[in-house]
Order: sequence, then structure tokens, then C-alpha cells
Amino acid sequence: MKTQRNGKIFTSAEQLGYDMQRLIEQFCKDEEFNTRSTYLDLVRVFEEQFEINDAKAELKKKTNGKILLNPSDKDTEVGHKKVGYQAQISETCSPEKPVQFIVAATVEGASAQDQASFSDVIEKLNEEEHLPETLHADKGYGADKNYVSAQDIGVDLCAPAPGGSHYKKGLDDCEFDENNLMVKCPAGHKPMKNKRSKNSYYAIFHVNVCNKCPFKDICSSQKYGKNNRQFQYDEIKLRSYNRKKNEASAQFKEKYKKQIGIEGLNG
Repeated sequence: MKTQRNGKIFTSAEQLGYDMQRLIEQFCKDEEFNTRSTYLDLVRVFEEQFEINDAKAELKKKTNGKILLNPSDKDTEVGHKKVGYQAQISETCSPEKPVQFIVAATVEGASAQDQASFSDVIEKLNEEEHLPETLHADKGYGADKNYVSAQDIGVDLCAPAPGGSHYKKGLDDCEFDENNLMVKCPAGHKPMKNKRSKNSYYAIFHVNVCNKCPFKDICSSQKYGKNNRQFQYDEIKLRSYNRKKNEASAQFKEKYKKQIGIEGLNG
């Protein structure tokens, strides 16, 4: 729907923004109104969902998930599964036991990311004295930060490492020595130079080698100097490399199957 005002055509959203802006301006200095919850909610909605362009209130093209959607339930959020809440649930998965138990559950807004929710689940398990030897989870929880924090408290996080681009050749296709120096690139070439600076590693390849490489258009190496190329990586990328090597093993694939059971519980 559109509205005409002063000879101009406004969309419903523009008209709504205009009306909200006028109400806020009218009551912002009136102490009888400007402390009421309804007025404060009005201000919050306007600030979260509108912006001023050329003195005109327009809907923001993008907002985060933590916006006011329901004044009666202000913790409701918007996530990829729409409006509401989501729960993180941890269940036992012992093959020796005929019955499994829920040992932790946390509720959060729908905009929360699984990667960030991992610490809440671990904290809950720790509070209930239910920290496991192995915690099975899907890829959404497998960030390096979560993997390291689980190791620090003696928990083996069995979750795939986040993947990179499927169209690029990266560290997953390289080979390293016992000192974490690259010895072969994805095409099997040796670098002309390796170096290390603090927590970063560098493998430098001559331009003549890279120009003849069949992977040159899909290689994740970066330009180095005027002509040469280099792979730059750190401890995080190396951990991801080693985790993905392990994930290719039959042992990991068999172990990882256990996390599938939680989907049945959710269903």
C-alpha cells in the first residue's frame, strides 16, 4: 500500500516510519510519557529498524536478529529458522545402554550461532558434573576455538573442522614435515623457501613453477613480491589441516556416526 502526503507518494513502511518519528519527537521531552514502557518500546523499534535519510525515515535494509518483535516477549529473536527461540541439547550415546538420557539443555534466542553456543553447553555440563570424555557434535560446533577449549578441559570434541572453499586448493592438499614446514604444495612442488615469524609460517614458490601449475587458477596461495607466490598459515590452520586428515579416516567416520542420534531426539 502507498500513501500520498503533501503531493508525494510514500510506501506503508515510509509512512509508518514518519508516524513513529513524529510521535517520538512529540513526547521525548514529556516526563509523563517518555519513561513509559510503551514509549521506550516505540523508540527501540524505531532505532533498530529505521534510519534517517534526507530527513525521511526509511526501513533499514538489514538488521541483526536481536530486535524487538513482541513487546510481551522481548527476548524473542529472528534466526535462520525464523522467529522465536532455539535449544541446545546434549544426550548420552553409550552403545552399552539401552536407554539414553538428556544431560544438558540450554535455551537461547533464535539468532544465536551454534559456534558461540558451545561454551554455554560445556558450562552447563560442567555445572551438572556431566563432562564427557568425548562430545559428539555436527560441523556447526567445530570451530577451532571450541576444539581448543574442549581439549583444555580434557574433552575430545568429535566434530568436523569448518571447511574452506570447495573451489580452492589449500593446506588440505599440501604436505608438511615434523616442524610444520611445507614440503609439497597441492601440485607436489617443493617451495624454494620456508620461513617462520612468531605464529605464522610461509612457504614461497617461484613464479615459473606457479605459472605452469595445473591448479594455478584454483590455488589459495597469494602473490608474494613482484612475481612469486606464497602460502601463509598459522597454528589454527595447521590444526584444521590435521583434523581434516583425521576426519578422512574410517575410524573417525565410525566414531562420528554417534552424533546422528541427537537429530532423532530433536525430531
